[in-house]
Amino acid sequence: MAPSRAGRLLKAYRQRSGLSQREAADAAGISLGGLRDIERARSSAQCPQWTIRVC
Repeated sequence: MAPSRAGRLLKAYRQRSGLSQREAADAAGISLGGLRDIERARSSAQCPQWTIRVC
């Protein structure tokens, strides 16, 4: 499955901020696996709660 637009944007923002996946997951209060799943479109997680914390 191709990454969703939200997943692509999250990854771009994370990389632009110089954060590792672990750092971004910790900042958002989600698991590393959860962040990876969102970036790879393996999860249909609801974005609003963690998006504000990451961005």
